[in-house]
Amino acid sequence: MAVTALMVKELRERTGAGMMDCKKVLEETDGDIERGIELLREKGLAKAAKKAGRVASEGLVRLSFSPDGKKAAMAEVNSETDFVAKNADFIGFVEHVSGMALEAEDANIENFMNLSFKNEETVQEAVGHMIATIGENLHVRRLHKGNTPGCVYVGYTHGNGKIGVIIGLKTEAAVEEVFIVGKDVAMQVASMNPKFIDESSIDPEYLESEKKILIQQALNEGKSADIVEKNGCWKT
Repeated sequence: MAVTALMVKELRERTGAGMMDCKKVLEETDGDIERGIELLREKGLAKAAKKAGRVASEGLVRLSFSPDGKKAAMAEVNSETDFVAKNADFIGFVEHVSGMALEAEDANIENFMNLSFKNEETVQEAVGHMIATIGENLHVRRLHKGNTPGCVYVGYTHGNGKIGVIIGLKTEAAVEEVFIVGKDVAMQVASMNPKFIDESSIDPEYLESEKKILIQQALNEGKSADIVEKNGCWKT
């Protein structure tokens, strides 16, 4: 029996397995979907669907840079446990995802998940294989890219990859000349965890919320409302 796209789609929806895996087992079973489900389960590829609903709150961050430091990318992939985040296969997977992000046209997750992974399958399908192999839900949470003209990028990871920072320096110097100072700045960012990088990027709602907190703190200290409004430290 000829395997159709609708048959592959149905099998994928029922098992959560990758498109290519569904197609292969349907070819092996001559289009028998029920037998295809059994075969996917035997191979461990149908497990991903059940695990995909579990919370993935641990994970790993990896950074990638072009040789001249003029392009940079960061990828965060989440797992369910810290134990899996130390798994060599998982680490290799995240490093490959980060390298792909460096070459991707943008950091849009939806577009990225449909890219070819090692010329064998999509990134989404590769995630499904990793879920089946490792036994935990995995999630490519976010990507960031840096390629501003005139910038050189340096990065730093902290806590075995729990925190990742990329710093862009506007300079005509080579990356080797600014690497140390760039890494030092990145370390400070990792330590301080700033919410915003400059005044223009501050969320007005956040600013108003912080202002109200400071006002209430001052009032709780016994200062009058007039003095608080006149001398508030939030004013610029």
